[in-house]
Amino acid sequence: MKLEEITMLGNWNTEEELIKIIELIEDKISYKGYSEDEVITLVNKLLEINVLSLKYEAREELLNTLCNANSYYNIQEKVDFNNILAIKDELEDDLKEYILELFG
Repeated sequence: MKLEEITMLGNWNTEEELIKIIELIEDKISYKGYSEDEVITLVNKLLEINVLSLKYEAREELLNTLCNANSYYNIQEKVDFNNILAIKDELEDDLKEYILELFG
C-alpha cells in the first residue's frame, strides 16, 4: 500500500500545510475513501505527530480527524491511542472532548 498522504505527512513544513493534509485525509475518511488498513496506517502516522507542539487549530483538526477515523472505521481496538490519552490533561478543555469521544 502506497498512500500519497503518508509521504505528505512526512514532508510538511508549516502548520498550515499540515492542516491542509489532515483536511484531505478527513474528507476521504468521511466518504469512506480508504480501506480499513489504509486508515490504520494513516492514523498511526498522525499519532507520531507531537500534538502539544502544535497550535490550537492544528491540534483540533488532528484530534477531530482521529475521532472521525475511529467513528467511521471503528479502529479503536486496532490502534494504540495511549499517547493521546497521556496528554489529555495538557490540552485545552474543549479539546479534551475529543479524547473523551475516543475513549468514551
